[in-house]
Amino acid sequence: MKINFSKIFIKTTILVVVVLVLFLAFGRNYIWQQSQLTPMPDCLISKTYKENNIVNGDSMQPLLQDQQDIVLVKHYYDCFDPQVGDIVAYNYAGNDNPIIKMIKASNQDFLEIKNNKLFINNKILKNSANQEYIFDNQEIEVLNLYIENNKLPVDSYLIFGDNIGSSNDSRVFGAVSMVDILGKFLVE
Repeated sequence: MKINFSKIFIKTTILVVVVLVLFLAFGRNYIWQQSQLTPMPDCLISKTYKENNIVNGDSMQPLLQDQQDIVLVKHYYDCFDPQVGDIVAYNYAGNDNPIIKMIKASNQDFLEIKNNKLFINNKILKNSANQEYIFDNQEIEVLNLYIENNKLPVDSYLIFGDNIGSSNDSRVFGAVSMVDILGKFLVE
């Protein structure tokens, strides 16, 4: 029996070309989409943008320094829920520019005030240098306006500066609403 290699070669070549054309026409996008390790939500692509900022003041020291460069991802929370530990831009009514603070508690946390200290999930509130926040009576009154049955209202957060002695934060203005959080800061 004689094998006709030229016919096999031609048929194989045609098959390879057809598969290649189909892959280029349809399969490439499907394979690309399926291979993404962490797909980016559509809302991040269409709504967010980065903005370079500079820290102005000492309320976030020692974590952030005055005049330090920092990047704000505006509308980040249109796509994701704020998390405890996030550094956020907050639209404070008394300021022309948003203020930089860290989320320390959410409505998911158990809150208690004892001996002028705030306990979050049975742990005392501390800054990045492991220093305890101590609240005066007026600051405790402000916090107690928002804490009911040891919880914050839904979509509310306590935000604090890292400087325990000098920060205009939830000690002064209480819990903040998700609506007034403008974005997330990225710290390098």
